[in-house]
Amino acid sequence: TGRLNPVNNLMIAEYLFDKFYKGKIFSKEETDKVVRKIEEIKNGRSIIAGHDVDKESEQIVDFLNHTTKKVYKEPVQTNLYLH
Repeated sequence: TGRLNPVNNLMIAEYLFDKFYKGKIFSKEETDKVVRKIEEIKNGRSIIAGHDVDKESEQIVDFLNHTTKKVYKEPVQTNLYLH
């Protein structure tokens, strides 16, 4: 379980790439896809209900595994906190 405290979604994406795919290079298009997914997850939060950290972690991990498995067959398995 890791709590992230970056200032923006691009930093979150870069952190995830560095943590789980160290040394691998991602294109701007690939990075933008991950940034958009993080935005989608964060924008789906309810002000009243808050957000489910486990659900958000599962969503980004599933997305990373799905979008990167064609190139990098290393599934990500972790709990993340999208600030």
